[in-house]
Amino acid sequence: MNSSVLRIYVVILFVLFSTQLALSAEDESPPSNFITWEDLRVNFTNLSNGEKHNTVIVVAKDGTGDSRTIQGAVNMVPDHNTKRVKIVILPGIYRERVHIPSHKPYVSFIGIQPSQTVITFNAKASDKDANGNQLNTGRTATVEVESDYFCATGITFQNTVVAESKGKGMQAVALKITGDKAVFFNANFLGGQDTLYDSEGSHYFYRCFIEGRVDFIFGKARSLYEGKYIWEELGVHIQEQSTFTVVWTISSNQKDGMTLDTQKEERRFGSGNTAVEVEDPIHQDGYRGQSYSPMRKQGLFWIKII
Repeated sequence: MNSSVLRIYVVILFVLFSTQLALSAEDESPPSNFITWEDLRVNFTNLSNGEKHNTVIVVAKDGTGDSRTIQGAVNMVPDHNTKRVKIVILPGIYRERVHIPSHKPYVSFIGIQPSQTVITFNAKASDKDANGNQLNTGRTATVEVESDYFCATGITFQNTVVAESKGKGMQAVALKITGDKAVFFNANFLGGQDTLYDSEGSHYFYRCFIEGRVDFIFGKARSLYEGKYIWEELGVHIQEQSTFTVVWTISSNQKDGMTLDTQKEERRFGSGNTAVEVEDPIHQDGYRGQSYSPMRKQGLFWIKII
């Protein structure tokens, strides 16, 4: 074999080997460290064929999907999963508690519209477990997300406990999240007291409706809330188009906080928390008679509910 033919043969082998290596690398590529719009989309007209790069699990109450319950679908996600799994939840009211453990990352909950797909339960802090111990706030969540890179759209997360006027033991969480880097788009969070427990991590809430009373968005996460509507049940309201941050505890090394860039934020004062510290950019209509003082100047507007 002359040198030119040998050279061509080697080149062909190199190309074939490189192509196979690239295909193998694509098949075994590490998971992305971000969430894209594609992670929140699914072709509802062709669910049976799934998607090329994702696993699709369908939840249907009538038994026509892969699972009748949402928790059943979560249980189908492989442990230590490294690829996006889309759990498509068809319209219905799902009365169950759902837990996404930390070893099941990259999970999407996808519904058509929040009004059509509702995950609901009824548990409050004063309720007791099978051993007679009170649940306390952290164990009342209808949906608890411990995994990273979770995202949800077109879903209502609800806790139906109606908080009594004094509020003791009436904390009732609709969603609790301790995982990191989650995204919620066009989702509803409905409850009475302590609706959204944004416990840990960095998350993005975009065009979501959040309803509750007292500290109904609380926790130590660093999250951005942008767009749509935030509503508190009792009292007067403020409106603010600018970005501001709610901080529940403040210290010299404080790194926790929730940044709100809302179309409309409403806080209504009842017999509970009435002391507010607020930066000047917040409109003070409805808060006359309350106590104000500037807290920080970091390019954000800070409110402290005391």
